[in-house]
Amino acid sequence: WRRAPEALARLLAYVALGSHRSSASAPLWCRASIDSLFAIGTNPHAELHFAIGEFVAVAVAGDAASCAPPSHGVVGGVRSGGSSVDASVAAHVFDELVERRMTGVQSPTVRRSAGVWLLMLLTHAPPAALVAGGGGDGRCWLRLQRAFSALMVDQNATCQEVGAKGVALVYARADDTARRELVDVLVAALSGKQKLTAKSGVKVGDDTQLFAAGELGATPDGSSLTTYKELCSVATDIGQPDLVYRLMQLSAHRNAQREARNVATATTEILALARDALKPHLKKLVPRLYRLAYDPNPTVAAAMRQTLQQATGKTSATGAALPYLRAVFDDLIAHLTHHEWRQREAAAAALADVLPGRRWRDVAAHMDELWRVLFMVVDDIKESVKQAAGVALQSLAALTLRLCDARHDAASTRSGSTTTTTASAAATTTAITTTTTTTTTTTTTTETSQAAAAAPQQRSAHAVLATVLPLVLKNLNNDAKHVRRFCMKHVAKLAKAAGPLLAPHVPLLCASLLEALSALEPAEFNYIAQHLDRVGMTTEQLERMRLVIARVGPLQEALDVCVEHVSSHNAADVCAVLIKQLKSGVGMATRTGTAAFVVSLHTTRKDDFAMLVGGSSGKLMPALLGGFEDPSPSVRDACARALAAVMSVCS
Repeated sequence: WRRAPEALARLLAYVALGSHRSSASAPLWCRASIDSLFAIGTNPHAELHFAIGEFVAVAVAGDAASCAPPSHGVVGGVRSGGSSVDASVAAHVFDELVERRMTGVQSPTVRRSAGVWLLMLLTHAPPAALVAGGGGDGRCWLRLQRAFSALMVDQNATCQEVGAKGVALVYARADDTARRELVDVLVAALSGKQKLTAKSGVKVGDDTQLFAAGELGATPDGSSLTTYKELCSVATDIGQPDLVYRLMQLSAHRNAQREARNVATATTEILALARDALKPHLKKLVPRLYRLAYDPNPTVAAAMRQTLQQATGKTSATGAALPYLRAVFDDLIAHLTHHEWRQREAAAAALADVLPGRRWRDVAAHMDELWRVLFMVVDDIKESVKQAAGVALQSLAALTLRLCDARHDAASTRSGSTTTTTASAAATTTAITTTTTTTTTTTTTTETSQAAAAAPQQRSAHAVLATVLPLVLKNLNNDAKHVRRFCMKHVAKLAKAAGPLLAPHVPLLCASLLEALSALEPAEFNYIAQHLDRVGMTTEQLERMRLVIARVGPLQEALDVCVEHVSSHNAADVCAVLIKQLKSGVGMATRTGTAAFVVSLHTTRKDDFAMLVGGSSGKLMPALLGGFEDPSPSVRDACARALAAVMSVCS
């Protein structure tokens, strides 16, 4: 008995086919039968609606329908096609399904039923029947595409599946012109320039279902919160009318996520039919697909990864993005500051995955902006976004360190060249006896090639330092504590990685680091300084504690690296920085650290000290003498030691 309605619907298909072939009043009978069956569209059984869909296909196309009963439609295994398509019945079905039941009806059950009926009609009816009912060749496919697209964002899972399959089937059955239009619409939807449901005609009313039953819980009396009217009632009862708008925004955002996922599914099925049709659009599609492949929603991310793999033929998302890196970086940077937290988190996660292994030419145009934007996003209000941005910032920092170290690529070049030279020498020894001359020539050629290969790497490292170092130094005073802490650690790593390439930047680095010694002191020291008696400390003890902490931190570590790279080319600028800090530096740690830098330079570079500071000693000594008037004993003691070091080269 459960399958009796399905059997009756299929029996009607026999009757419709017989009437279609022999009666002049067949159109009237078919329309009446269709309307009667459409009236039970609220029935929840999907199998019944598939049977009704087959009846609709037979009523529209007669024995030209692929699902026509075999006893009438097939003779000797070949479909007869004896009856013609009834245009009036086809137009009636199109208007009833596309214009009334799928795009203007609020009931999800009716929308699902109508979607199944239209899918069966599209599956079984010949193109002539579809064109006749759709109002012309071009208009027919667009109407079908619009109707199925509206189902792709429905809350019901069956509607979503029917919509995705319908869009793919429309593409499969359409002509070339309609296919191009359909691809353009899908590309616009995937790239975020157009919504598939913009022309759906659905308006929010009292009975509009915004959430599924049980999704928002229930009212005290046990009823579900699903429709717009119910949400308004609850919001009014609790005295928060703005809650309705927040929930509607949540519903709209969820619909957008659902649309993205289902558009990706439909596009994946279309790609299986015609991969070449989307190739001209990949430059626009890949950046968005790559970002959404890291969406916080695992379902959306999986659908986008599958679509990206189908579109590009690459097994990994990062591999698919590599040919379009410039466009990918533009898209990710733009969405790092998007108003939706999901977009910001997805962009940060995608950025963390695409940065490792890149060359300077890949990121040169975006390096400055990447650092600026990530410094903002790591202080995001959303914790998950903050964590994703932190991972992306670490990935960018690691890339920067690798690009700043010209020795990294030079070592690889030397390794490859050495292997080639050894193999060449072995072959030469076997072939001829004059191995000594040949090996000498090969060695000379190898050294020349190594120098030529190292030059571009050094130029890239110089460019990276010139771009990144000022940004990191500027953010030593960032309002966010974790950003300041990150910059303190990273500037020391940059200084070590750069090696000799750091020399042109030593004056700027010294100025910023010496100022930061006082600016980045723990705030607790200020409190202790005001309550020395209460904590049982003297001023000298507090100063010694401050100096010990300053000397073991990453800032002092970076200053020690700077000492190694003071040269005759930058010594005058470095001394000018030291003199300025001794005269006008704010904070005990800054003035003490400046004097200690002079002492460290004398101790570490004793043979070069006279050459480095000799030209500036006339200005450096008065600045150090001024430190003798400082109220801090630690500053006076440090200036005395520094003055002794300078005077040792002036005598």
